Formats: sequence, structure tokens, C-alpha cells
Amino acid sequence: MNEDHVDVDPEAHLPPEGVLDHWDAVVSDMEATAAEYREDGWQVVELHPGDIGVLSGQHATVDRYGLDLVVPGERAREIQDLVEAPDAAFDACSVFRAVEAGIVFLVVVLEDADREIAVVSPAFYDSDDETAQDMIEAATREGEMRTHVRDLASEHVSTFTHDDPSLFFPPAED
Repeated sequence: MNEDHVDVDPEAHLPPEGVLDHWDAVVSDMEATAAEYREDGWQVVELHPGDIGVLSGQHATVDRYGLDLVVPGERAREIQDLVEAPDAAFDACSVFRAVEAGIVFLVVVLEDADREIAVVSPAFYDSDDETAQDMIEAATREGEMRTHVRDLASEHVSTFTHDDPSLFFPPAED
């Protein structure tokens, strides 16, 4: 047996079933939203995450909860510079949400109205996933949702806080 060989499940890193069927529409919605902000004179940063995850705050090495968006290093540094600027105030958030077969699809717009800067990103998560349930519980308990934008190595992490976590959750069933 070759000790250097590692068996990898090719489906281990695939998104949940149903995501790919709707992802192009979510990205198109994000791009249309970004275009509207640009038409209104805003500076817009579109994020195209290479990986999207949920954090429950219960992992031994990562105590953050919320959405975890992994973007290229240059984009993560750009977001970090925008967030850490002395006059930064990303204090508003709009969330466009759709749910298909338990998958929550989101277009998240983070706004700094004073500087007219918008950061726009698509996201998704499986609402039936145990970690997603833990994330929802943490956000409900804390009274806020968080979106983390980071590079792969987590050298540049920017966290956005949202006052109304319910905007990110599947709608309550009547």
C-alpha cells in the first residue's frame, strides 16, 4: 500500500443537491443588483466566493458564527481595506432570499451609505444541515447575524454584523 496515496471522495466538496440548478440565477440577481447600485453612482464590489460555508461558533479552532465567504486574496484585502478605513460605516444590509428544497439562496448587499459603497455577494446554505441549524441558533441567541469575508489562509478576515438575523433564515412556516 502506498502511504502517500490518500483516497478522496470526489463528492465531498460538492455543494448540496439543488444548488447548481439555481446558482446561475442567484449570480444573475447579484449582478443585476450591483448594476442598480452603480447606476445610482455607488462604488460596488462584487464578491464571487470560491467557497461558501456556515459557521456555528462551536468549532475548536473557529469561534465565529455566520456565513463564511472565501474569496481570492486580493479581493479579501480590498474588503479589509474598505472595512478598516477610518470613515467606514457598513451599517445597512439588504438581503434577497429564496428557498428551494431546503436550500436558502441569498444575495447579500452590505452598504456604507455615507461613502456610497456596496459589497454584494451571493450565498447559500442547506437549512437542514446541523451546522446551519447551530448557526441560526447562535444568531438568534446573539440577536445578530454575521457575514465573514476571508481569503483561503484566513490572513484577511472582515466581519459584517447584521441587526436582523431573520433576513438570512428560511421564512417561518405559517
